[in-house]
Amino acid sequence: MSLRLWVDEDTPDHQCRTEHETWREYFRNPTDIGGVFIRATLVFILLIKFSIIGAVIEIGVLGIENPVSVWAFFFFLATTSALVFGYTLWSFIMQLQLRNQLSSEDSTHLLIRPIQAIRLAFADGDELNEYEARVQKTVLGLITSIIIGYIPIRILADILIASFSL
Repeated sequence: MSLRLWVDEDTPDHQCRTEHETWREYFRNPTDIGGVFIRATLVFILLIKFSIIGAVIEIGVLGIENPVSVWAFFFFLATTSALVFGYTLWSFIMQLQLRNQLSSEDSTHLLIRPIQAIRLAFADGDELNEYEARVQKTVLGLITSIIIGYIPIRILADILIASFSL
């Protein structure tokens, strides 16, 4: 199995870069680095579900006290958070490039006006221009990575604090 990024020169004239006929084609032909982050995140979400099922089986059926699947769950959760954060960084770079292309005064920079960026994050996507839609994706990616990453970060911090206090 190979993973291949499509570039404009490789895309057939009759086919849109984001048009995929099957799920398999969707996963094998991402259109950009953001697509790779999204696909990897979906795979790790599936692995999170499998680790939850494994933990239920290990704890409930087998009676194991320290199941490996619980550690796998936290690892997959932390990896998912890192992937979403990677998508956020990529989206931020795309946002900056789009801002430079548009170079209009009404486009809001994410770091200068964070309140307006948060307002855009929860706005209706149909009413946003291209730059505002990219800001929306960036802010929602950041919020999602913080929410998903809070649990493994908190557990790691508690473990580190407990190991230093011994």
